[in-house]
Amino acid sequence: MTMMTSIALLVTLFGVSTAIVIPPETPGDDPVAIVIVQGAYVYPEQYREFGLALQRASDAPLWVGIAEGFLDNFPNPLQINAKINKVLGEMSDAGMPEDAAIFLSGHSVGGVFIQSEIPTIPAVGLLLFGSYLTTPLAEYPVPVLHLSGTLDGQTRPTRIAETFAELQAMTEAEPDAPIRRPVAILEAVDHAHFFTGELPDAVAEGDILSELDGDEARRQLAEQSVAFMEVARTGPAADQAADILRESFNSTGQFLAPLFDLQQLEADGDSSEWARFAQTFLLNIAGDSVALEVESTHVPDLTTLESRHWSVNVTQDPPQASVHMYSSVESTFNPLDSSANPVTSSEIAVKMTSQENLASLLPSAQFGENRSCLDINQAAMSSALAAAPDTVRERYNRRGKPVTYLADHSVGAGPLWVQERLRLNYTTDSLQVQSITLKTAPGSFIYPGSQYCKLLTPSRALEYIMTDGLRGTQP
Repeated sequence: MTMMTSIALLVTLFGVSTAIVIPPETPGDDPVAIVIVQGAYVYPEQYREFGLALQRASDAPLWVGIAEGFLDNFPNPLQINAKINKVLGEMSDAGMPEDAAIFLSGHSVGGVFIQSEIPTIPAVGLLLFGSYLTTPLAEYPVPVLHLSGTLDGQTRPTRIAETFAELQAMTEAEPDAPIRRPVAILEAVDHAHFFTGELPDAVAEGDILSELDGDEARRQLAEQSVAFMEVARTGPAADQAADILRESFNSTGQFLAPLFDLQQLEADGDSSEWARFAQTFLLNIAGDSVALEVESTHVPDLTTLESRHWSVNVTQDPPQASVHMYSSVESTFNPLDSSANPVTSSEIAVKMTSQENLASLLPSAQFGENRSCLDINQAAMSSALAAAPDTVRERYNRRGKPVTYLADHSVGAGPLWVQERLRLNYTTDSLQVQSITLKTAPGSFIYPGSQYCKLLTPSRALEYIMTDGLRGTQP
């Protein structure tokens, strides 16, 4: 590396480059300032329209500064502190009053890196646009806003749901949490609505095209952002701003409620209502020919599940059956807390008894058609679609990619069944789902009458309906 190259690199790294500064049209008292850090490969200038939307939404004089000069146009921890201070310095040079209430904000990966700067920058609050905290919400030292959209394909709603669940848990002890630490998911807003112009490749591939006009989306995003800043700094319009944030808290909760309900259906303490459904659905008893009772025990992992086995007790007159079966939900392996890929449970493993086995134990009973793991997967998709918010269901029915169910893949031994995973293949045209099954005959020497299934979970089905099934489709 030559000396000139080294100097150029140091200039880029430590913030000698300029910043974009947008002063308020009309200076006045009670000034506010916001620093915006870009997402990966989005040019800083592309946030200008959003900055102007923020100013239009603000009654207070709002200074907007957009950091520039990140190496390879990608925010990084090494440069970010110098870039923020460069923006603040240039805003000050342009006339920003010393008493301006300063807010930091970041879009996408910019939000990931900027959140660690609050201890070193005297900011009143933090705004995360299509991004999320990597630390617990309750522990963050200043008010923080999470702002995203139902069509954000990069920071998917299912990941924001985890932070919203944290917020819900805080509200009893901290009634102001919904306005001091709001989490808002706006209808039909996508990841690219925060900026204008050409999309980076990753956004073009992963985001979901929206029918919502970009200017209208930025107006809504700006309204939420300004409301948060007004509450965080206790501005003169804080009460009205709080109403906006509480309304968003309620609408976001309504949007996410089906997801939370389905997750609870899969695993609720030491039981699983979905596993109970799967066993009942699989047996497919005709009418009331058998009085059936199914008990589900949900265990924490596959290692525990491997040593568990279902049991069934019957009486002949009148025909009655009591089944005790086992299940375990597998979480998605996501050590980097990435929202680029699905974040809901990857499968539910269930150990059940087969219809053939119950028929052999109760010869007088009547049954419907024989069912497989594939049929239960179809039921999971149907349940998710029925549970989805109306706007989500309508959108998927109109433009969503289908699900293809492949015949169950059979294995010959319990350890093989435990090791194999539900096969989920996301193609450009559909989602292919294939269960792993282990089925033994009623007279088998080892665990007779078993039917084990690795199944699609209703929450993963809903995530497909919300996000993955819409990628690459037209509004």
